[in-house]
Amino acid sequence: MSKRRRNSIKPASAAQIEWLKHRTGYPSPEERLAIIRLRQEIASELLVMMVARIDPGSPRAQALFKKYGREEVERALKNLDAGMEFPSLIADDARSYRDYRQRYARFGASLKFHTAAEVEELYEQYFEQLKENEDNEAGRLLLIGWRDWEDITPPAAPSRPVDFTAPAPASYPAPINELLEWSGDLDRSHQFENEGEYRIGKNSSPR
Repeated sequence: MSKRRRNSIKPASAAQIEWLKHRTGYPSPEERLAIIRLRQEIASELLVMMVARIDPGSPRAQALFKKYGREEVERALKNLDAGMEFPSLIADDARSYRDYRQRYARFGASLKFHTAAEVEELYEQYFEQLKENEDNEAGRLLLIGWRDWEDITPPAAPSRPVDFTAPAPASYPAPINELLEWSGDLDRSHQFENEGEYRIGKNSSPR
């Protein structure tokens, strides 16, 4: 299989990107690409600082705000937090698939909608392609990195299939029924007594 190197063009500075000065409408395709590269660079620098445990009030951290602008740095911090927060093992799968459904609902117009099992397979392909430094088709299908461009890309909602039918309401056994009572509170977690209870809960969760 042929391999292509990912784009390594140095990102433009925040001061060079006109859209970041007014943040109205949507940027041009060229500006959009430059903003994505800029945000990836910010995320990389923040990760290095986190690993090094650099204090947010340190001169280095303040220099980051000055270099990229407070709004972009705070946006990157929020996205890093969102990508790292998982309430529990069973919620990991559900939250990951929920995140996929959300981004697909906003930007998946030209893409196939995948089941939870298919998404898991695509993630495996994505990490393999990432490791091999190949063009990442799985990442495109999964809309990977969407938080870097959700605010600078016009929505592209998919149309409802002509054969769409809503499933009938159903009830689930414990501990899944407890999850239904949590509504939108994704920060809660269920403490399983043992591995057997965890497996029962995982197998009971709808896919």
